[in-house]
Amino acid sequence: MIPDFEKYTLALFSQGHILFESNESRLKPLVEMVQIYQGQHTDCVLHDKIVGLASAKIIVASGMVSELHARVMSRPAIEFLRQTDINFTHQDNVEAIMNNEKTGPCPMEVKAREIAEPDEFLKAMIELMGV
Repeated sequence: MIPDFEKYTLALFSQGHILFESNESRLKPLVEMVQIYQGQHTDCVLHDKIVGLASAKIIVASGMVSELHARVMSRPAIEFLRQTDINFTHQDNVEAIMNNEKTGPCPMEVKAREIAEPDEFLKAMIELMGV
């Protein structure tokens, strides 16, 4: 299954069928997707346009994803995902996911470094986003 990032920024597939897709950026659609489908599906394929450490921790905490395909992945996300059972591919890698102004790291990436456990990070993101 080849990602179509012209059609979506995030898409979750189960047994070849699309369960969820979004064109929104940032972490909110990923957190919403996990809130909807966590506990209902496992062994899913996820296409996510940009995966940083924050996204990687949420994906791992979800327990739903066995395969991940990204256009861009940060090096910290790659290092983190190598320690899991999730098979992943990416087209490009970057040192870090930057904030909107490109003046420093994304605040959620900083938070992901501060909260080691993926489950705890997911809980923090749910509280922060109010989803």
